[in-house]
Amino acid sequence: RVGSLAPAARIDGVQVVSANTQLEREAVRSIADALLALTPVVDVGGRVGVGGAHLAMYCEVPSKTRGSSFGERVLHQLELLGITGRIGIADDRFTAWVAASDHHAVSTDEPNVLSVPRGGSAAFLSPRPLQLLSISPEVQHMLEALGVTTLGAFAALPAPSVSRPFEADFQALARGEVGQTLRPYAPEAPIREDVNINASAANG
Repeated sequence: RVGSLAPAARIDGVQVVSANTQLEREAVRSIADALLALTPVVDVGGRVGVGGAHLAMYCEVPSKTRGSSFGERVLHQLELLGITGRIGIADDRFTAWVAASDHHAVSTDEPNVLSVPRGGSAAFLSPRPLQLLSISPEVQHMLEALGVTTLGAFAALPAPSVSRPFEADFQALARGEVGQTLRPYAPEAPIREDVNINASAANG
């Protein structure tokens, strides 16, 4: 999760903090600017998951580059900014987010870069819990009562008989069939890189 938090109070050993949205936006822009050194396309994304608990950003893996090695470079770039993160590599945004999120984590020893094979989104998503989709609690409870508890089971249901264009196609999401297009981020000002060379060090 990316953000700068301001202390507010401590209750029974639990510190309560409030998010500073302005500093968070500035942090997101700084991260996006830094990632442009690694990839031609950065999508600043937004909040995802139940209640918007996570902040996800997306990048295009450069051609002729292994997803895992690209993810490691992204993690290194984040470390230089003092930020930790998890990287998911996939054909679509939703699958990449699921791969990067800790919803499915069973151990803290899992790698921070998880790459889903090309064309493997549906198989990867299939056993994941239905709660990963932002379906209304009422509909989710009804589906679970019918035994539909995973993304794979949900994706296999017949298509709705009534089209609701104002709702996301959750079944397509569960199959990893949408979200391949990124929204390119553009810096507010040209990015300038400075290199400081110490003459004495160079001569020594």
